[in-house]
Amino acid sequence: MVDGGYSLVSRPGTYRVLIVDDSPNICSMTAQFLEELTDIQTTVTETRVTDALDRLEDEDFDAIISDYDMPGMNGLEFLDEVRAQSPDLPFILFTGMGSEDIASEAISRGVSDYLQKRSGIEQYDLLANRTINVIEQAKTQHQLQETLTQLQSLAETFGFAFLTISEDSVICHATPTVEQVFGYEQNELVGESLLMVMPERYHESHLDGIRRYRQERTRHVSWDWIELPGLHADGHEIPLGVTFGEFERNGDQLFTAIVRDLNEWDIKGQLSR
Repeated sequence: MVDGGYSLVSRPGTYRVLIVDDSPNICSMTAQFLEELTDIQTTVTETRVTDALDRLEDEDFDAIISDYDMPGMNGLEFLDEVRAQSPDLPFILFTGMGSEDIASEAISRGVSDYLQKRSGIEQYDLLANRTINVIEQAKTQHQLQETLTQLQSLAETFGFAFLTISEDSVICHATPTVEQVFGYEQNELVGESLLMVMPERYHESHLDGIRRYRQERTRHVSWDWIELPGLHADGHEIPLGVTFGEFERNGDQLFTAIVRDLNEWDIKGQLSR
């Protein structure tokens, strides 16, 4: 966590995992099983949270596995310290102090996974699988965010509007360029229904199409390019060209729309000729 943010520091199969537990034996066993049961090649162990925090200041890790009941600072307090510096670093609470209250509190504070210690070596097989899962999920999310950032930058460069939309057809994100296309400022659209920028006669067919897609996962129109009318803030209709995409984030299915005002696009094309 040298730069204070999450980054995947290793190639697949060479992930670095920090194990924090006040029991040296558990640290050693956890490290041993992780390396035997997965392709993780580097595990680092610490028996004191303060030492773990010092190490995090100077080194990068792909995940943390931490006990809960430790002297000086418990696992949830440790999680808070990590989240303050690196909100996306995978953190697994591996504890013998299992309770619904601790699990609920850990989830509310942003833990990646929660696993209660049990007798037998089977628990380490489960822990190994969970560790690889949270690392791979973080990797996918990191790559997805980079792709979205690049798409948004490209859209803004060419004056396109870029929207992220939920399965319930709510606008979750919009680039500032939506004002050029729809006449709304960015904060006026975020949190509103996509119907806000669609002529009323298309509302029913749009909602029906969303319902069918959620049920069948079958596309009934082209996502590569479709031309349809949009509704400007002042009430007039605008011809649009739209490219759709979809992705998953934190278990939620989201859609992207890159929107072009065809009138403006036509003008730019004529000026360039």
